[in-house]
Amino acid sequence: MARFYATFDNSTNASIEALSGNNYYQRLAITNGTTLRSALVAARDALSAAMYGQLNAANQNGSLGVTIPTNDNGTSYIISGGTLYGSNVYTNAQAVWQSDPRAVKTSVSTVTNITVANSPGVSPADPYSISSTLYTDATTAVQNVLNAITAPSGFTGNGPYARLGQYPWRTLASIWTDFPLTFIAWDDYSPGAASSYTPTQPASQSRTLPLTITLPWNWQFTADRAGNAIVYARLDKTDGGSNFYVLANNVTTAASTGYYDVTLPANSLPVGTYQLNYRLKFQDPYITTHYGEQIEYFSGNNFVTLTV
Repeated sequence: MARFYATFDNSTNASIEALSGNNYYQRLAITNGTTLRSALVAARDALSAAMYGQLNAANQNGSLGVTIPTNDNGTSYIISGGTLYGSNVYTNAQAVWQSDPRAVKTSVSTVTNITVANSPGVSPADPYSISSTLYTDATTAVQNVLNAITAPSGFTGNGPYARLGQYPWRTLASIWTDFPLTFIAWDDYSPGAASSYTPTQPASQSRTLPLTITLPWNWQFTADRAGNAIVYARLDKTDGGSNFYVLANNVTTAASTGYYDVTLPANSLPVGTYQLNYRLKFQDPYITTHYGEQIEYFSGNNFVTLTV
C-alpha cells in the first residue's frame, strides 16, 4: 500500500516514517505550507466558533461523535441566501474524538460514509444557522492544502488526488492531521508493484543435495513493507521431458522481509537444466482484497543445472 504525509514546514517526522506499528509513511513536499496552514487554522477556528455558538451545551462534546453528515440527499443541511442551516445535528461513531487521530481510518469494518441514514439525530433536536461563507472558506482552505502537495514519484496531480488507489472514497476519508497540525497524512490502501526482484542464479549442483532458491523483492512504497507478499514460483525442465516442481504456490508471507527462501528437497527432480518462473504481488494489510500489480520473472533456460 502507499501512505503519505506532508509537513507544513517540509521537515521530516521520523516517528510516522518508522518501519513499525501503524506507521510506514513517506513524506511529500508541500509548497507555501506555512501560509496555507495559517489560512486553514483561521478558517477552521471561525467555523468552529460559529457552530459552537449554535450548539446546545450537551452537544459540545467530542466523545459523543456529534457531526453534520454528508449532504448527498439534501436533508443534512441547506445553503441558501448566504446561510447554511439545518434542523438538527447527528452522531456517528466515526466522528468520536480519538486519542490517535488515525485510529478510525485504519479500521475497515467501521469506515463508511457518514450519512443521515447511518447517523442518529440528537434529541432534543439542535437546529443551527451560520454564514455559508464560513463553510466554503474552510473547505477551500483544506483543498488549497491538498492541492499544494506534490505527487509521489511517477505520478501526476496533487497530494492524494495523484494516486487515489482502488477505493478513492476511502483514500479521501483516510486524510488526517496530528493535533498540533504540523502535518497532513493519508493512506490509499493500494499496494505498489515489487521492484528489484531478480533472483541470484544458483550454482549447478548434484540432485542428491537440497537446493535453496532465494526469491527477492524491493518495495515501490515504504508502506508495502507493512502488508503481505503473495509468492508463486516453479522450476521447469528445459532440456527435454516435462518435469517441474512448484516451489511456492501463492504463499502468503510478510512483505517486510524482502525475500522468500524456498528449499527444493534432495532427489526431487531428475538430472537436467531448469528455468525459474517467479511471480509476486503485494497485499494490503487493511483491505486484504486489494493487491498491487503482479510482477513476473522468467529466468531463461539455464537457471540451474542438477547433476548426478
